[in-house]
Amino acid sequence: SKTLAERAAWDFIEHEGAGLELTAIIEPAARLGATDEDPERLEQYRFGVETMEEHQIRVLTTADMGRVADTARRELLKDSS
Repeated sequence: SKTLAERAAWDFIEHEGAGLELTAIIEPAARLGATDEDPERLEQYRFGVETMEEHQIRVLTTADMGRVADTARRELLKDSS
């Protein structure tokens, strides 16, 4: 289950993963219908994001993935030089 996977990830980072971070990749709020037109859904979305951040989980949206890939490419090229 998702909960068991999250616990396992936290246990791994605590015992084995010096320097590792957890990152959650989520859909943008609007894609999930969390807009100003549905304040309850928007509040639920914000609560989820804030809760993850409070637990030191980096939160990215799927819209960020292109930027993440570009950064990774630059880092890999820099390391291979």
